[in-house]
Amino acid sequence: MSSSTTAPPRQSAFEQLSNELFDNIFDYIAEPQDLDKISRASKTIYHRTVPRLYASFSYRGLKHDQKSLRTFIQTINWRPDLAAHVKILDVREWGDCPRLEDHVGMPGRWLEDENESADGNREEPKDEWEDEEDDGDYEISNASDSESDDSSGEETEDNDVLMSETGNDSEDIHELFNKSGYGDWHKFVQSRFYEVLQKDAEERGLDRNVLVNYHKAMNEKDESALISLLLSKLLNLQTLYMVVPEPHWDDPLQKMLLAEFEKEDSKVLQKLETLYYCSSLRIGPKGHRQYYFELEETWPFITLPNLKSLYTLTAHTYDDLMNFKAVDFPAVKGKSNITTLVFDEADLAISDAIQALSVPKALETFRWQQEIACYSIGTCYGPFYKSLGQALLQHKNTLRELELDIRHKYCREAGHAANPYGTIEQRRGFYRNPDDTKRNPNEYILIGSLRDFTVLKQLSIHAEALCGHKDWCPATIRMIYALPSSLETLRILINKDEQGDDYQNKYLEEHALKLMQGYKDNLPNLREFEIKICVPRLPPWTPAGPLVDPRYSSEQILSSEASDVGLNFSINSEMKSVETRIPFFGEQTVDRNPGRDY
Repeated sequence: MSSSTTAPPRQSAFEQLSNELFDNIFDYIAEPQDLDKISRASKTIYHRTVPRLYASFSYRGLKHDQKSLRTFIQTINWRPDLAAHVKILDVREWGDCPRLEDHVGMPGRWLEDENESADGNREEPKDEWEDEEDDGDYEISNASDSESDDSSGEETEDNDVLMSETGNDSEDIHELFNKSGYGDWHKFVQSRFYEVLQKDAEERGLDRNVLVNYHKAMNEKDESALISLLLSKLLNLQTLYMVVPEPHWDDPLQKMLLAEFEKEDSKVLQKLETLYYCSSLRIGPKGHRQYYFELEETWPFITLPNLKSLYTLTAHTYDDLMNFKAVDFPAVKGKSNITTLVFDEADLAISDAIQALSVPKALETFRWQQEIACYSIGTCYGPFYKSLGQALLQHKNTLRELELDIRHKYCREAGHAANPYGTIEQRRGFYRNPDDTKRNPNEYILIGSLRDFTVLKQLSIHAEALCGHKDWCPATIRMIYALPSSLETLRILINKDEQGDDYQNKYLEEHALKLMQGYKDNLPNLREFEIKICVPRLPPWTPAGPLVDPRYSSEQILSSEASDVGLNFSINSEMKSVETRIPFFGEQTVDRNPGRDY
């Protein structure tokens, strides 16, 4: 008796492509919908397409239907193999996040909007829908996408299950509640209901929490809790983009992160390498829109073992320690493995920004952008570069890129810390605390020598930090002798005053000429030298008139010398405030109103 075997189906030419060619083709297919259609062609194509199809997920609370978030959570809950493919996550403006186009300048109005609930969570149109996954014979009542405050249906269901588990004896239930230590009946019922679901899942041979997570994805009303659940399922996530609403005291996301990161065996975000973090729009008084977040919000992330890069936009700390708690730097000091730290368009107290340098073990890249101006006695800072230089010494053997675009505007007000000619007697009239009258000495305008930074290749810094300032003090050594021999690119920034034409640093020309004449011996790797004049963007109420010519009067002298010695040299100017160069952050600031936002 002869046996016959069926030959395997012949693969198409497309299916036989090498992985390299396959990936190159898919680089031109950006839309998930197109990838989804291709994945349906055959089983072979499906298995080769799925990793690309699930490589990233995006949810924007102000634009996307919440149904897409719930559906995705259900999918990865039942299919952890698909969750394993997700490497990039972009989540923005969830939960209590006001809409700019509806509420500019009118704080509190969003509570009156017909699509808002009393607690600030957005309501979605009531649209009952069925889950596409096959969950066997386990049934949960159809969930609505409504975000209303009415949770009576869910609680009734939980109560019914709990009654059945306790013999329908209400006395036993209340006795259990009294012994449980819960102060909230609903939370007690919910916890007992989740225990029932966990037991049921174990009896069916499923993951213990799969039914609990399914129930949450279908019924949870707090979007922050949904985001928490989403993050907890993406164990291979490498890059995270977050536009975070202002967290409240009982924020589920912050609570989940803190609880997970206290566990020794936690798997949540353990493979995260890069984090982009900024706040959502925050409605302030009429005519103002605020974009800052509290720096300490990043603490749950900053000690993750594989996190290497932290990029922030408008990070904020308070300098009024009489009314606000100081940032808890000791809790994370020296515990972070990040090598890239970025504070774009920051609003940090100077001392906090300097202390933040003690958190990473070894920095390779540090960028700090901030405008510091005197709006009142409380926002007026004295010189600080020396303290910053001392803090950077911790990273002298690893730091490769240093960018300090700190536009510190000095003032002439008597008693103010940023007045170079102010006296202690004058400051005593403004500061109640005697310690506040002790401003740093004038020489703190200088960052000091950077010669010990042996691997520093790129440096961008304001002129006064290296050359001194005519109102404070001159540098004690020439700029050329304060720079490391490893330096390849040097950018010197100069602030232009809004008033008058005095936008030259009086010491820079001499320092720059000396550098050009001796760079071959002292800075043999230097290839580019740029002077950048920062002309502030004029506020909208400024009368129209001719703009100040930003050209530097010494340009001809310096350009001629650079040409003679063969150094690539340029002088440029820009008329704008400090602005992030990160595209993701740029998308968040497109609606800003320069001159009024802060």
